[in-house]
Amino acid sequence: MKLVVMSILIALLSISLLQAGTIKGLIKDADTGDPLMGANIVLGKTMMGTITDDDGFFILQDVPLGKWQLTASYLGYIDVTQTVIVSKVDVDLEIEMQPTVFKGQEVIVEVHRAEDRKTPVTFTEIDDTELMERYTTQDVPELLKTTPGVFVSSAGLGEAEIFIRGFDAEHIQVLINGIPTNDPESQVVYWSNWTGLSGNASSIQIQRGVGASLMGSGSFGGSVNIVTMKYPATRQMVLRGAGVGFYTQGGMYDTRRIADGTAGAQTYTPFNQLWSIDYSTGLLYDGKLNIRVAYERKAGDYYIPGTYYNGHSIFIGAQSILGNHLLTFNFIGAPQRHNQARTMQDQELFSTLGREYNRFNHPYQENYYFKPQFDLHWDWAISEKAFLKTNAFVTLGTGGGRYLRNDNFDVNTGEVGFKPVTESNNAKYFGRHARFIYETTGEVLVGYNPTTQQYTYNGVTDDVSRASNLISSSFAHSWRNDSQNDHKQFGLNAAYQHQINKYFTFILGGEARNWRAAHHAQSFDFRQWDPATDGPMTIQEVQKRYDYDGIVTNLSGFGRILLNPMPDLTIMVDGQYANYSSRVEENPIRVWDFGIMSFTPYTYLATKDQKDSNGNPLYADEDYERTFTFFMPKVGLNYNFSPELNAFLSYGVSKKEPKVGDWYSRNEGPGANQLPGQELKEETITNIELGVGYARRYYAIKANIYLLDFDDKVASVLNQQGDYVTNNIGKAEHRGFELVANGRIKQFDGMISGTYSQNRWKEMSVQEIFGVPAEDVVDKVVPFSPEQMAHIEAGYNWGPVRLGLGFTYWDEYYGNYDNTAKLPAFAELGAVISYAFRWGGSNVDLRWNLNNILSRENLIRADWASDYNRNDALGGQYYMYVLQGPLFNSSIVAQITL
Repeated sequence: MKLVVMSILIALLSISLLQAGTIKGLIKDADTGDPLMGANIVLGKTMMGTITDDDGFFILQDVPLGKWQLTASYLGYIDVTQTVIVSKVDVDLEIEMQPTVFKGQEVIVEVHRAEDRKTPVTFTEIDDTELMERYTTQDVPELLKTTPGVFVSSAGLGEAEIFIRGFDAEHIQVLINGIPTNDPESQVVYWSNWTGLSGNASSIQIQRGVGASLMGSGSFGGSVNIVTMKYPATRQMVLRGAGVGFYTQGGMYDTRRIADGTAGAQTYTPFNQLWSIDYSTGLLYDGKLNIRVAYERKAGDYYIPGTYYNGHSIFIGAQSILGNHLLTFNFIGAPQRHNQARTMQDQELFSTLGREYNRFNHPYQENYYFKPQFDLHWDWAISEKAFLKTNAFVTLGTGGGRYLRNDNFDVNTGEVGFKPVTESNNAKYFGRHARFIYETTGEVLVGYNPTTQQYTYNGVTDDVSRASNLISSSFAHSWRNDSQNDHKQFGLNAAYQHQINKYFTFILGGEARNWRAAHHAQSFDFRQWDPATDGPMTIQEVQKRYDYDGIVTNLSGFGRILLNPMPDLTIMVDGQYANYSSRVEENPIRVWDFGIMSFTPYTYLATKDQKDSNGNPLYADEDYERTFTFFMPKVGLNYNFSPELNAFLSYGVSKKEPKVGDWYSRNEGPGANQLPGQELKEETITNIELGVGYARRYYAIKANIYLLDFDDKVASVLNQQGDYVTNNIGKAEHRGFELVANGRIKQFDGMISGTYSQNRWKEMSVQEIFGVPAEDVVDKVVPFSPEQMAHIEAGYNWGPVRLGLGFTYWDEYYGNYDNTAKLPAFAELGAVISYAFRWGGSNVDLRWNLNNILSRENLIRADWASDYNRNDALGGQYYMYVLQGPLFNSSIVAQITL
């Protein structure tokens, strides 16, 4: 079948009719019917366009056949975008434009978004048309993988990871409707909580390096700015649903035979599906109200067994225009549950367990979470020169993740299960636990003698060699760990823009956020030896592993000056002052007595009750707080040499505070992660950028070079005592060249995206990093993201049919710090066949996506890690583990716009 598909695609792509069509139309006022003279008409992302004449008419000739997005804009009116299918027959349009009652609409500015040929930063803008052409069931990062400098991989629905210029998720800022989305404690974005964004986004802007954003810290590799659904003036303006829109998808993966857990094999045919409905009212009540709602259902398997996804997505929004005030309310929510895989597959086991085996394929391995976001936006056009934008938001998270703690992985059968239990293990570890409780709380558990430091279990008394918390430090027993992470976040940010004259504009603003999250790990289905039956038994619930609240307060103020000393020159000067404070409050943990298998009246605090050898508390209240304050400057200029050519130069400094987990250990306490007497410093990046852009009627090219210096990176290292600690480890240099070109000539369209980078460690301030001597790391490649990436697409438009081919390549991916674990080069060929037509007054889009047509066996992640629970000689040894990529897979998509 694959050979047939390839033959058809190659044959069709070789056809060249080289014909074009014509679009004619009339633009008029929707209320009065008067023609609008001088309205702008633009086709897609090209420079193909025109303006209307004195009678409101326009004509576009020599338009390549196929589907286009045509946008009409006129000062004082709301933009109109609609799909146009160009064929040999002339297209005649009549477009009605609604006058805006929000007189200041044209001065709305998002301080964190860049403008082409004006803002001196490197960025890529993806509009709703392009997003919907790519979307099947992916998470948001996978819609961005053709962007230069961006590397994306996924272990299943909800499990996408993104790197920009070699920087991981902790160093990439994500905003949704101008709201910072990164978790203030872990500083990452869990894309499983935002599954509906892929279908609800109207545009995504990816800024690379220290960009234009003035919200929050951590924009090192770049930022991802997502704007959700638009509020069109009329129902006919809705792209994904004119009034009512329906979208559905079904996808399948080609897989090999996999282990059945009994040293045998079984077939595995994963399938996933999605459907959604979208409704917009358009302007109601004389333009004072606009409502939009959408629902999406997504469920199914990924190509790796044990990665089932079951999720819903809800979007509810309303917009009201009251004079010079625009009020917008959005609700986004995506309750979901999904099983997981990690970068822990041993490729040496592919031959016996199957290429798609999952090291963590167990029913307990599940993530479940619901994180709704409520955001209210107030845009006030104070005058033609002054504008105030205010965003208030609330996020509420409930849920967590569960897994089998201390599991047993049988490398012969692929089975993941409980560890075997014995009487001797019970006695040894229960005794150590009793001693830990006594030394922490002074309470004596059944069977423990604090005077002799002995423990009696099932009639046998033994010495207790040391104290240790069984739940946090033992590997001898298995149980279902259920980590809960519930949070509440409230925030407000505002920006005031004032244009003094045509030469000078300034922006002032600030942000305040407060985050409080309750973290606790419950222990269920505890497996232990039963003296009565001389076999295993299961306890429903035992002691928690940890229980604490994380509180983070973010405060920042910012300013921007825009200078236009001449019409073609823009100079931007930014400054941001930030104060980030984090605090931990531990909660009492009920003590479980393993000797009598019941909870006791005793409680303790996980680390605050710990004492030194003299019985004095190890920590004071102030040890559980950290505050970081810093200033981040940026300056740049953009010059437009001609209507086609522009260039920019920028310099910026960004900083990021250490996350809570860097300075607080849930088992050892605050500062236990650091070397004695050492405090963590904030990470710093210095970014110099030079870019050029050139655009003509049928094509556009952007290229840039960048120099990034990354200082004081925070990471886990090995100290002289052989223990892992968190430290500022040293300096890395990220250098690179990025290029993107796209265009359309006659019936052919195409794009090229390329990245060539050199990311190297230059200085080390530690002895070892992840077990690798520092001298073996200097001048090595920064791991976990490829240095070379390329993506090529070519399409042929045959009337309403488009046939496309895509090729993706990357290389120089290393999974450890001394570069001894390297993945082979990645290469994948894909195709898409789409057909757009009118049917009974509705727009219908059909699409067939084919990925990895040649079923090339690729690996997409690597990690140098240890697996203590595999039952062979590699147990506990550092080893190169990988994540296997999908073989041939395809999706069929249908979109109907009524």
